Amino acid sequence: MQRSESRSVAKPVSDSSADPAQIKVAFYNIGWQSSRVSGKRFKKTHHQDLMADVFKAFEMHKVDALFLSELGEIDVGLAHVFERHLYPGVRRADEEYLRKLVEPLRARILGATFEVSCVNHYAAIIRTDVLQIVGEIDVVEKLNFNQPFRVAQCAKLKILGCEGQPIVTVVNCHSPASSKHPLNATARQNIIHRLVEVCGGSRDGNPAAKMIIGGDLNTGDIGLKEGFAPYEDPSAPQHQRFQYLYSNALGRFHGDIAIVQNLLAVQENTTISKRYGGACDARGNRYGGTSDAHDMVIANCLVILDKKLEKHTRFPKHVLAGMAFLLWAWLFCYMDAAKEARIALGWN
Repeated sequence: MQRSESRSVAKPVSDSSADPAQIKVAFYNIGWQSSRVSGKRFKKTHHQDLMADVFKAFEMHKVDALFLSELGEIDVGLAHVFERHLYPGVRRADEEYLRKLVEPLRARILGATFEVSCVNHYAAIIRTDVLQIVGEIDVVEKLNFNQPFRVAQCAKLKILGCEGQPIVTVVNCHSPASSKHPLNATARQNIIHRLVEVCGGSRDGNPAAKMIIGGDLNTGDIGLKEGFAPYEDPSAPQHQRFQYLYSNALGRFHGDIAIVQNLLAVQENTTISKRYGGACDARGNRYGGTSDAHDMVIANCLVILDKKLEKHTRFPKHVLAGMAFLLWAWLFCYMDAAKEARIALGWN
């Protein structure tokens, strides 16, 4: 795996913990090519659109981390373009751009701090006042044999203040399908296997591997469920099986999806993309909707530890006592009614 150069300094973990802890991660294929940055409309349109979408994700949806894909050409990215047009002499100009883009959020969200990392044509914006980045954000290679251009982005995260400090592995994958980048059934299965492997998953499921896999996988629902099926136990509790999340509960747009295992996922609808339009500023200018081909998908997840799962699924004693009383009353009434019916029919 290649390594990203950006590092995170996490805050100390508090002893108090939410019950259960929550992590909310968003994925967004923005479809930016170099012409978006080098063109005349960048500052007035494209930059404003992306800023509006990012702000909406963190302010309205209150995500903890946002993972972007197609930030430039596959295997190339946009660092060199940002350096040439915006930040001469800055080695990681793509990261510098995103840092400046989210800087106003620090004033708009009380206590928020952000870490930005760009690898290949991926980017991650993570709230480090909520999450701790474990190690470095990596590029996952060898997703499919003989296709070295297929890579993904991987981050291992801990929720600050969460009891037990379980690691949640987040993988951001853009899996193109075209004549230049062919994607057949075998390639899809190889990619799924590699993504699950990176997250610590295994055949029939590994309950300890808490994972969120998202992005643009360019695979239909049937293909995804058949591909992920070998890596789960169908008899396991819901949170230990794969759960599929979309930008809208009625279905997904193109390949946009988030897949969760060993976390309890909740569907959260979004309206972040160009097809939903954007927001208006004071002058009536409409901003937002960076991508015209993809929607933002949010994985809203609860981290439930085994002992907490038992606690939350066990009935309180007073509820059990009430249920026992109702059962006894029903049996008493039933037996009494049955006795009267036998007498009336002369069966006694």
